[in-house]
Amino acid sequence: MMFVQSLHGISHNKIEDTKEERLELCVRAFDSLADAIRRHGSAPRPDLIELWRRLVFGRLINNCDDHLRNHGFLLLDAGGWRLSPAYDINPVPEHERRQFMATPVAPGRDGGVAAAMEVSASFGLALPQAKEELRRIIEAMQDWKKAGILDRNSMMAYSTAFENEEKKEAWKLIAPSVSQSAIGKSRK
Repeated sequence: MMFVQSLHGISHNKIEDTKEERLELCVRAFDSLADAIRRHGSAPRPDLIELWRRLVFGRLINNCDDHLRNHGFLLLDAGGWRLSPAYDINPVPEHERRQFMATPVAPGRDGGVAAAMEVSASFGLALPQAKEELRRIIEAMQDWKKAGILDRNSMMAYSTAFENEEKKEAWKLIAPSVSQSAIGKSRK
C-alpha cells in the first residue's frame, strides 16, 4: 500500500514539488480532486460521494484549513487508488476564524454548503441524494457535545464551530418549510 497527499502525487507521480507548484495546489478546487478520482480511482462513485461529504462537513464546521493536501489517496495492493481516511479536520469557532482561503468548491465558487449543493452532480449526487446526504451530516453533528472529547470551557468555545449560520442555511436547503428544532426532535 502507498499513500500520497492530494491529486498532486497521483497526477504528477512524484512526492517533492517546487514552491510554485505548492502555490498552484492552494488555488485548485475540489472539482480538481473529483477529476483525479474519476481518472485514477479504482472506485470513483463511493470516493466522489465521500469527497463531497467531506467538503460539506468542512464548510459546516468552519474548517479553514481544508486545502488539497489534507485529502490523500491510498494505492491498494489490488492496483487502484482510493480516497484515504479523512485526516486533519479542524473545527474552528467563529471568534477564531481567520479569513484565509480554503480550497474552493469549484473555480469561482468559494462559497459554503449552497455552492456544494450546486455542484453535487459533479460528485455523482443528484440533488435529492445530495439533500439526503446533507441531512445525514447535519444530524450526525447534532450530538457533538456528547462525544466527550472537550471539557466544558472548550465546548463553550467551540460551540460556534458546530452551531453557526452556515448550518442554519444548510437546514434551509434541505427543508425550507421545516424548522431546525422540528428536525432535531424527529431524530428522537
